[in-house]
Amino acid sequence: MRFTDLLTVIRGLDLDDDTRRPPRDNVRAIQHALSACLADEEFCLDCIELELAAIASPPAGGRRESMFRMRDRPLRFEMFYWWPGRVAAAHEHTRWTVTAVFFNSLQVTTYDWDVAFRERRLERKNVFVASQGKAGHIYDRCIHNPANGTNRDSMSIHIFNLGDAPLIEREVGPIAGLGLPSAGSAPHTDSFASKRQRQLRVLAQAVCQYYSPRAIGILDAIVSRGDAETQARIDRLRWRANRSR
Repeated sequence: MRFTDLLTVIRGLDLDDDTRRPPRDNVRAIQHALSACLADEEFCLDCIELELAAIASPPAGGRRESMFRMRDRPLRFEMFYWWPGRVAAAHEHTRWTVTAVFFNSLQVTTYDWDVAFRERRLERKNVFVASQGKAGHIYDRCIHNPANGTNRDSMSIHIFNLGDAPLIEREVGPIAGLGLPSAGSAPHTDSFASKRQRQLRVLAQAVCQYYSPRAIGILDAIVSRGDAETQARIDRLRWRANRSR
């Protein structure tokens, strides 16, 4: 499967507009399609190529481009990077989303939204581990926070509605511990350039799972954008990959 196949699935579904949610089964259909796509090397390499192009684009307004935006749907695709120990702040989603672990694994904590709304506090509800290739979805309003509790880098891929924005604190007032997804233990001191190099190194790890000529070409493209440290790390990744064959 290719990235365009996932877009075809999405375009064939009745999804929400500004006034209603789509049938939940339609959101599940996107979740299942994403899981199936992530089992295919060509789809994964499509995503990495799109992400590599987004990383290479100059940032607009202080933030980089999304991995992909659909022109005919209010949806954007984002790739998030999780260094070892990174924990996102607990945050709210108000529109449906579909998310999957693209590389390695994540631990996800969910919180009781009704308690947060009534009592203005966070009460842990569930904790689960999401492994590589595992997709999930959010349908109703939700508060959660993913984290990388492993000693390896992780990546996740997300399909977001452009209208997804936190609302609960506007409705009930401040809630201790609630924040934005970008808040938490991420390295805020990194410059844009150094953060981009870290992202390139994680992309290289994901590419090194594959040995096809296309994967080798993408890895070469990452090397061409990398600094000396990134290039040295990719050389080590290639050496390990060759030894494991």
